[in-house]
Amino acid sequence: MGQVEHQVAAYADDILFFLEQPRTSIPNLLEAFRKYNLVSNLKLNLSKSEAMPVTRAPKHLHKLLSQFPFKLREDKL
Repeated sequence: MGQVEHQVAAYADDILFFLEQPRTSIPNLLEAFRKYNLVSNLKLNLSKSEAMPVTRAPKHLHKLLSQFPFKLREDKL
């Protein structure tokens, strides 16, 4: 039994991504969704999308997330 790393959880039409290094991983994820949209014509609803910190304090994320098209949840997991 090795260590299992949980990166994605999905239920119905909801997807939860567990990301590290948000400064690089968020743009990469958004680019993957942009490419997916080009081939499938399905879009991510960014007005319903949220970022929720797991360990880092939200005050550190406000500035970083202000450059992305979704809101920051104030609560943590």
